[in-house]
Amino acid sequence: MLSKTGDHGTIGSVTTLPSPCTKDCKLDPATGLCRGCLRTIEEIVRWGGATETEKARTLAAVAQRRARYQGEQPGDASAVK
Repeated sequence: MLSKTGDHGTIGSVTTLPSPCTKDCKLDPATGLCRGCLRTIEEIVRWGGATETEKARTLAAVAQRRARYQGEQPGDASAVK
């Protein structure tokens, strides 16, 4: 059974990677990214069944997107480079 501890889930003694979800779910039609967590709909849908490697890959992609947008919303014209 999954129990929550902070932002990390635990299964037995295994800690899972935290979801980047900010609970501010709004998909931007121009970029296809959630304005809250900067994931694609595919990444959001797959998260629950993803392996730790897949989650780490998604988190790395989110970090790159955050660096690219530097605090701007993904759909803002000033953020698109």
